[in-house]
Amino acid sequence: MGASVLSEPIGLLLALLLSGQNLGEEPDYPLGKLGLPPVTDPATPFRVVDLEAGVTKDRSTRTAFGARLKLGARAFFGVEGRGERVGAFFDTQRLELGFTEDEGRLDIVGSLRAPWFLVRVDATRGEDFWAFESDGSIRLSSDWEVLLSYADDTNETGGGPPSLEEFIDAGSLPPLEPPTRSIRSGSLGFLYQRANDFEFEADARVSRVRTEAGFEFTRQQFSSAAVWNRRRFEIDGVVELAHTGRPIRTEGRAEIGAAVQVGAHLLATARTIQEWQPDVERSVRDYRVGLTFFGRRYRFARANAAAVKTLELARRVNELGYNERRVYDRDQLRAFRDRLAISPAHRELADAINKLYLAQVQERNVPELGVELTHTTRELEGSTTRGYRAFVGVPWPLHWPFVRDEALVEFVRVDVLIEDERFPSVGWTRRAYEVRASVELNREHLVLFRWTDPGQTPEELALRIRRPRRFTIEYAYALGR
Repeated sequence: MGASVLSEPIGLLLALLLSGQNLGEEPDYPLGKLGLPPVTDPATPFRVVDLEAGVTKDRSTRTAFGARLKLGARAFFGVEGRGERVGAFFDTQRLELGFTEDEGRLDIVGSLRAPWFLVRVDATRGEDFWAFESDGSIRLSSDWEVLLSYADDTNETGGGPPSLEEFIDAGSLPPLEPPTRSIRSGSLGFLYQRANDFEFEADARVSRVRTEAGFEFTRQQFSSAAVWNRRRFEIDGVVELAHTGRPIRTEGRAEIGAAVQVGAHLLATARTIQEWQPDVERSVRDYRVGLTFFGRRYRFARANAAAVKTLELARRVNELGYNERRVYDRDQLRAFRDRLAISPAHRELADAINKLYLAQVQERNVPELGVELTHTTRELEGSTTRGYRAFVGVPWPLHWPFVRDEALVEFVRVDVLIEDERFPSVGWTRRAYEVRASVELNREHLVLFRWTDPGQTPEELALRIRRPRRFTIEYAYALGR
């Protein structure tokens, strides 16, 4: 049934410690024999629902830490520290507020979720400027939303050559300003979701852009994205078109991907990305194909019982004025359940939230073996890249390889990526490696190891720059993941 864990005694002990319960208390698991955690239960007075810790080593050593607490039945509070960056967050079902500070740079993020609209504002305070980004939506129905955004960067120092006066005063060149960036922009669009099988989004954006040389011009952008699922087949695509400056220069990007379920346990995928720029027929041509074997019968995220329950629950809470969009990603679904679990109607919604989580657990895909081949040509860089990715997953309970069993859960997975980027004009090849290993102690506890060697491009070789190899180890606990 997907409820197997690596060690029930260890898992139970960790759950008790992290839930704030006394060891002598019997944990209250609302979903009975599966032993699923109390994702909707109020905390008494608080419960740790997220805990992250990590160390990254390259030229230096950096640490990262984050924690999130559930406060009673109405709010979450979190803190994080990642290198020099520190932050704190406070979330309710309606209001989200966060502060981060990184070497004197202050970032304030807030959002308000009202019955018929949602607005989010991100304000950044630098040494002598403010930058604002805002986006939101107006809900017309459970299926239709109007999308809006506006951004304004008051930093007037960006762009232009280094100042001679600053060079004379300081005896060295000042740090380079950010590259070409948008200093002001606004957009208008819409989102349509038809049940679970079709989603379409489109928007138009006008931006005022400043280059690194200090020049300004106007950019008009049009984009659309769609996803369509039909039983064993799913296709998604993105199309973007931009008109820039005067005379007008046209740039385009198109991405399309398809996934086909072959039998019950195989998934074949294909994807291509094409980009156009002036005077270049196609500046980027990217092709990817892959094949994955699953220990359980594969289920598309939009074509399973969890998607049906998501649709029902989203429509129900929108009638209550909670303004929730239908989502299908594991992390997005968890955030969706968390918001409803601290809503005023959390008691009457508890059964539906728990059933949604149960459906996710019962239908979780368990990949055991996969390969992906990529081929990318970048005309402007003059390079051709070939990538080879493969992974092996060892599920729990342990079996002979490639056994099909609906009781399997993810346990150990190892991914290997080898990437060769060839530069024929200079006779140079950049070879990059990445090795990633993860261990899922149970649904809530994950340990991740990652090692990367990015290789060296001809430009980096000429400048005597060598990006270091990087090793990362991370631990994450997430209640109801």
